[in-house]
This record gives sequence, C-alpha cells and structure tokens, in this order.
Amino acid sequence: MLFLLPLPVVLHWLKKRPAPGLSIRFSLFANLSGLQDFLLTNNNLNLRKSLLWLAWGFLLLSISKPIWIDELAELPLKGRDIIISIDLSGSMGTQDFVFNGRRFDRLYGVKKTALDFVDQRKNDRIGLVIFGDQAFLYSPLTFDKNIIKSYLSQTKIGMVGNSTALNDSIIIAIEHFQNNQQAGKQRALILLTDGENHGSKIDIGTAMQIAKEQNIKIYTIGLGTGQGVGETELKDIAEQTNGLYFRAQNINALAKIYAKINYLERNASENLTYKVRKDLFFYPLSIFLLLIIWLILRGK
Repeated sequence: MLFLLPLPVVLHWLKKRPAPGLSIRFSLFANLSGLQDFLLTNNNLNLRKSLLWLAWGFLLLSISKPIWIDELAELPLKGRDIIISIDLSGSMGTQDFVFNGRRFDRLYGVKKTALDFVDQRKNDRIGLVIFGDQAFLYSPLTFDKNIIKSYLSQTKIGMVGNSTALNDSIIIAIEHFQNNQQAGKQRALILLTDGENHGSKIDIGTAMQIAKEQNIKIYTIGLGTGQGVGETELKDIAEQTNGLYFRAQNINALAKIYAKINYLERNASENLTYKVRKDLFFYPLSIFLLLIIWLILRGK
C-alpha cells in the first residue's frame, strides 16, 4: 500500500498529458482532480498541498493495517486444586527426622517442607485437612497462600486426638473437591501419615470409587523410620487413583518427594507463550479524516 504514495502525481501527469488521437477518460481521475481543485482554490496553496499529501500518506498507512506486537509473554497458567492432609496423631511427635545434624519430630519436617511446597504452587488453590481421632477440613481451597501457611504453622500434635482416622481424612478431602469443583481443573490429594488407619468411621471404598471416576490423584507419604506405617494400605490407595506412594525417613527425603510431586503436578499450560497484537490503523485513519475535514472547512 505504501508504494501507492506517488499515485496522485501519476494521476495528475495522466490528466495533463496531451492525448494523441483516441484517448480514454476515467471518471475516477476527474473526481480526484475535482476534489483537488476544490481544496486548492484559496490562499496558502503550499500549505494545503502539503496537508493533502500528508492526508494521503495517513490514508495509505491506515489501509496497510499497521499492528503493534508486544513482547513475548507466558500464557496464564490454569492451576490445580491440591489438598494436603496431615496426620496429627501422637506418634507424629517421634523425633527421628534428622536435619543439619539435629533431630526433629515428624510434624516439624512435614510443616517445614509443606511451607516450601505451598510457595512453589503459584497458580493453585490449596486446602488443608488434619486428622487424629477425627478428620477436619482445616482450610478450604484458596489462592491465599498466606492463610495456608499460617494454618500450617499453627498445627500441633494431638490437637484433634491421638488416633489415625486416615480413611475419614480422604473422604473429607474428596467431598470438598466435589463441592468446589471448577471445570477443567486437575485435582490431587497429598496424604502424610506415620501410621495405619485407626478410628475411621466411614468405609473408604466409595471414596476411592469417586476419586477414580473424577481423576483425583492421591499421593501417599509414609513418615518415619519405624515399622508402624501401613505401607500396603498406602500403596493401594495411591495405585487405585493413579498416584504414587513415597517413604520419607528424614526432612531431605521429604523435600525431594515434594519436588517430585511438584514436577508431576506441573501446570499443563506451562512454558506456552503468546504475543499480543494490537491494531493501530484507526490512529492514521483518524488523522486523515481530521485533515480532510479541516481542508474542506477552510476551503469554504
């Protein structure tokens, strides 16, 4: 389109050129030259010619449809729903988690690594379930990571009893997933315990069926160096829901497990980028129209 910039000169030359013999006249030429004669009748002829050329240039610029392309940007991540279910039974106070040469109880290791994990889940909703004699939804799914970290920090051994209602905790998490489902979001439950299921009041079979049907993955983590962890049960729960079972005997091992889960549950839209394209043709078009209107008004 910009190659058409000299077109008025060509038309003017064709109009003024003496025609030897037979010639063809185009009404377009006549109309354009008539408009030019009308606009150039008064004083300030050079100024008017300059403005006409400027208007013609802006018209061609708008027809060429200029666009602005922004810098490369990442697509907004879709995010996931993740619930962390934490065992607060009395055995979680066992000090067999070693970190930097010091011994800590199991709950300390769970809280320390979970806080780091929550910080890494930038676009996810996170929820918390705690269980002992009973299971409770400690925090519903939320984007507010500060609330989750505050609740995590406040958890204490025995605050909901000293038993291990493991099955009840799974059922409560799955029910919360169902009641707060968002279309297209993938969901995962991370279950941390150092013992076998004791004290659950509800059969887990129905919950497992729902989890399988709705693609809710369950990652189970057995804690501690002792033999009290119900590995067979935890492995079965993970396998039924396409999750994984892990064993963590210290804080470093637990941190590596979270890193593995963080990788497995990475957002599907990660690493996709896009460029925003903005049309700019209306800017030169507006200037063209203003120039023509001004020239017509001044020519009266």
